[in-house]
Amino acid sequence: MLDESLVKSLDSYILRHYISTGVNERVNIHYSISVDGYQQLDEAIQEEQQSLADYIREWLIKKGREDIDVYKEAGLDRRVFSKIRNEKSYHPGKNTTIAIALALHLSREEADDFLSFVGYSLNKMQKEDVVIRFCFDNQIYDVMVVNELLEHYGLPLLVK
Repeated sequence: MLDESLVKSLDSYILRHYISTGVNERVNIHYSISVDGYQQLDEAIQEEQQSLADYIREWLIKKGREDIDVYKEAGLDRRVFSKIRNEKSYHPGKNTTIAIALALHLSREEADDFLSFVGYSLNKMQKEDVVIRFCFDNQIYDVMVVNELLEHYGLPLLVK
């Protein structure tokens, strides 16, 4: 059962941070790029990039966490976490990435960097993202509590 003061605090947070567009459509924006732009892009892609596995390993060390603690707290199967840690081409979904960031006990700023590294962000125009931002801001790292808060607002759960 959720603590009523926590829900009231989240209600207030949503009112301050959620930007409702009233539109459920995505906008497609098209850009044109010069030949030089393509060359720069090719060079950037070709550069050696740090793998997600190495990036997670660094966070595990920084936070003094063990693999088993992180995948259990994130609500992930050991095999999925093993794929993330060992297969350089594996790209986890946004919810999995958020669950790992929670299990690593990252601050909001650290979580933003972590999500950005994987290609995601917490969007103020997505209510579920605002709820998750609230959890990072308030050091609520328990995925079950996060799920309860999401469920309270009729939003999709982070992990099942």
